[in-house]
Amino acid sequence: MLIKKYPNTLSMPRACRLFAGVASVAVLLAGCGQKDEKAAPSQVLAKVNDGEITVMQLNGVLRGAGNTADQALAKQNALDYLVNQEILQQKAAELKLDRDPDVMQAVEQAKRQILAAAALSKLQAKAGEPGAAEVQKFYESNPALFSQHATYEFTMFNLPVAQLPGEVKAAIEQSHSAAQTKQALESMHQAFQEKTSRVAADQLPMDLLLQLFKLKAGDILVRPEAGNVMLVQLVRAEGSPVSLADSKERIVAYLKQTAEQESANSKLAELKKAAKVTYLKRFANNAAASAPAAAANGLSTDTVNSGLKGF
Repeated sequence: MLIKKYPNTLSMPRACRLFAGVASVAVLLAGCGQKDEKAAPSQVLAKVNDGEITVMQLNGVLRGAGNTADQALAKQNALDYLVNQEILQQKAAELKLDRDPDVMQAVEQAKRQILAAAALSKLQAKAGEPGAAEVQKFYESNPALFSQHATYEFTMFNLPVAQLPGEVKAAIEQSHSAAQTKQALESMHQAFQEKTSRVAADQLPMDLLLQLFKLKAGDILVRPEAGNVMLVQLVRAEGSPVSLADSKERIVAYLKQTAEQESANSKLAELKKAAKVTYLKRFANNAAASAPAAAANGLSTDTVNSGLKGF
């Protein structure tokens, strides 16, 4: 049985995801200020007391929601959402919540986020179509996601300790199954919470997938999790390979998205370098943690943190 210790590399999501929801947030912010002039009758989709829901508001919500098969249902759901929002916005105005300091601060922060995300989106270059060689290289560099794709079943033991006690480590070193690990922990009177999960490779955080990919059934990972220690014991991995042909479209989309993100990061770095930034106080050294294994496979930092959904 193999016990491996790994750091937890999970971090905050990427800043530019904010722009995906700009339209719907903008609709909400519009209600926090003064009412605009009445829209033309042909543009009004619904009325809530003296308030109006317009085509422009609906289109804004739909842009943030993405594509869907049933357009009529999507439009109706978006309209219902706007009606509910208008009802609550009117109640907020009645309660004078727009003058509440916390609400005013939240509105201002949302406005800053929207403007920052819009600027970043405007500055980043549109990525070109990746070539066949680039797609194939990405496919071959990530066997855990494609050619050796699998569904992993593993049992997690969450221990409320900052570090794994030496006697507990010694007790589980001979474990080859979750039942044996549980028995060992109980014999040491070590408190724990147990949970078994079954997750496809593409739904796992990339750092965890790269660790599980190297294990045999019965091996244990030791991972710090929010001040606790998490033991992750692999039960089995059921192979379900994905061919290059079946994954090509999604690889292309991912590579384009990553290129655009790198362009945005580069533009932001240029702007920051040109700006005069002075920290009057720092709270921590927040240098980004590296992920060499994933970087070698052509994966972005966000992929390492949250996984490649959909592969």
